[in-house]
Amino acid sequence: MKKLGLLAASVALALTGCGGSNDSNGNALNNASTNVKVLDGYLVNAEVYVDRNGNNVADANEKLEKLTDENGVISIKNEDTKYSLIVRAIAGKTYDTDKGGRLTQTTEMMATAGSDVVTPFTTLAAVKEITIDELAAELNLPKELIAGDYVAGKTVQDTKQDAQKVHAVARSVTSELGSSIEASKKESDQLLKQSGDIVKAVDEAINNSQQLDDIVITFDDAGKAVINDMPPTVKEYFVGSDKTFYSISTNEVYFRREGLSKLTFATNEVTVTDDNGKPETFPIEFTTNGFKTSDGIDEAIYMSDAFSLVVTPDDDMIFYTQTNIDNGYTAITATDAAYRGKTFYHMWDDSTTDNADPDFVTIAFAKEGDAVTITEGTKTWKQTWKIENEALVISGNDMMDDDSDWVLHPTTISDKDFTVHFEGKSNENIPYFFTDNKALAQGIYDKWQSLAQ
Repeated sequence: MKKLGLLAASVALALTGCGGSNDSNGNALNNASTNVKVLDGYLVNAEVYVDRNGNNVADANEKLEKLTDENGVISIKNEDTKYSLIVRAIAGKTYDTDKGGRLTQTTEMMATAGSDVVTPFTTLAAVKEITIDELAAELNLPKELIAGDYVAGKTVQDTKQDAQKVHAVARSVTSELGSSIEASKKESDQLLKQSGDIVKAVDEAINNSQQLDDIVITFDDAGKAVINDMPPTVKEYFVGSDKTFYSISTNEVYFRREGLSKLTFATNEVTVTDDNGKPETFPIEFTTNGFKTSDGIDEAIYMSDAFSLVVTPDDDMIFYTQTNIDNGYTAITATDAAYRGKTFYHMWDDSTTDNADPDFVTIAFAKEGDAVTITEGTKTWKQTWKIENEALVISGNDMMDDDSDWVLHPTTISDKDFTVHFEGKSNENIPYFFTDNKALAQGIYDKWQSLAQ
């Protein structure tokens, strides 16, 4: 079952001393080190910076070598505990154990020196330059929970109820934090006000007997706090007798050989129907970031209502959608306004064999005229573009093997991050992914590239 793939925040740093051993991420744990836990739903593959120069910036020379492990844990030297800590949860790279798939927005969190943890709450306190005690009083939340590992507090009977509330507030506050500490500092007054509104909305959910682990608070266009459902876990996303997923490899060789598969997932098994209509059932075990088969773990890279991306144990990236593409994608009309003056990021498998070769380009359309600049690493092409026959047409260049025009059709499969395109005349082809979210695209590419090494 070599080609079966399945799809697949906030931060708290729990600082505790440790004896000589190794954690699961290979970090040396000894008497001169301290464990750091990153959470709200524990954050995996987050970057940690020691702010030794005190400028509230995640400077490259302050980044720790290791990322947080599958429990959100990293080890730091005891001598670094006297400095503030900054954590970067990175789009496309970091995932939250609360949810399925990797994060779609980059967020930074912070704890000042001497804090036992870093959470959205310690971040709020830091950017507002107030103490955790003052923040607890402002939000009317238990100080001992907002200053600690409230996820663990949910497993203790005496603190379970309050910890569930604190966690619901934390995950919602995280969504409002900026992509940098500087950005959050500029909006600190608004962040504190929104946090108060989030607490009120969580209280409303409690009064309505809603399950707090199933909600997240967001803000509508009018700035009103709204109770929404939590994004699904990987298991919740895929499992269901009423769900059929259509699956395509993004590797041209595999796609030509295997075509389209249909998958139906149950709790412990998946039924795969190949392009010839032959069904076969395999055992699976769901994990936080994907699922395990006899070949290894298929890891979630991206997950949305429209589609998901998964990297298999042999590094192939698989496209999953519940949209029926048995007869190909449904194209929509490409328009000038959809591209003019905009920059898009595109990653794809450029391999001519069945070994993955992830590639990444930036496509910048001029505001005026027909110029488009395509950048791939250190290479740059200056081309022209137009809308013709309801498709986006980019003039032929060295990117194309035969110097032909690059004809792309947008499809009905899209979400807030990506629009799926197909190339050429046939709508039964591998998907192409275009997004204006550079951090997300870069993060997905970097992770896929690292797996394919």
